[in-house]
Amino acid sequence: MKSNKKVLFFGRYKDSFSHTVYKFLLKKFNKVDCVWSKKPKEKKVQNIYFKNVDILISFRSYFILKSKHLKKIKDLSINFHPGPPKYRGFGCANYAIYNEEKFYGVTVHLINNKIDNGKILDVKNFKIHKNISL
Repeated sequence: MKSNKKVLFFGRYKDSFSHTVYKFLLKKFNKVDCVWSKKPKEKKVQNIYFKNVDILISFRSYFILKSKHLKKIKDLSINFHPGPPKYRGFGCANYAIYNEEKFYGVTVHLINNKIDNGKILDVKNFKIHKNISL
């Protein structure tokens, strides 16, 4: 049975993983609105997107959400960050490879006013193959 919570999904345009997550959400929730980002530092987020939203999910999106938008979310705002907590922000996989890290990962955290800084809900790590380089 689908949830009646309204979800606002931020994903990356032309990204197969984002589209997979979006399709999954459509199976789990009756109301899912989607905003696709196309390039870094995109700024087209409008207040209309945030009307009556229960859950906000950001997955590989380029948008930086502002406090005024986050305050409108009723229940939960989460981000799936493609990196471990040690590597916040954009392009972090490159830094991990450059620093010759043995492990990398993905972090799920609450969204707050700072980039990739909210309370961590879960981290999954995996080994970086030795043949990977910049």
